[in-house]
Amino acid sequence: IDLLPNLLCGPVRLTDVARAVHLSADRLGRLFARDVGLSFPAYVRWARLIRTMEVARSGGTLTDAAHAAGFTDSSHANRAFHEMFGIAPSAAYSSVR
Repeated sequence: IDLLPNLLCGPVRLTDVARAVHLSADRLGRLFARDVGLSFPAYVRWARLIRTMEVARSGGTLTDAAHAAGFTDSSHANRAFHEMFGIAPSAAYSSVR
């Protein structure tokens, strides 16, 4: 978990993180799901959405925030945000400003 914030702007691969912590990807995936309660990909998606809101709160546009969090475009971030939280990012953005 400590490694992920620095990786979010690009692709985050379980194999790369596993190598950094000297575990197999399978083992890390199982431990992650057991201890965190989310699969590794779900946690990365959640962390990207949180980063999106942090960047937007500090003055960035939602598009800039989506790119800073590693989404390919703002529509990808919008879909992921709606799937995870059930609301549009613009609604969340307005409420946290």
